[in-house]
Amino acid sequence: MSRMRACRGQTQTVTQYDHATAGSGSVVDEVKYTYDDWGNVTLFEQDHNSAAA
Repeated sequence: MSRMRACRGQTQTVTQYDHATAGSGSVVDEVKYTYDDWGNVTLFEQDHNSAAA
């Protein structure tokens, strides 16, 4: 599993792989967060079997 963070420390994406080493193998599922200027989540995207668009 790997996690990317924005400059404010907010989680942007969480990605799960089918390999024990993060970033290796194929993406199993992914969630993606979008924030407004106040830091509120405005969009939550999830793809259950690949990377979020």
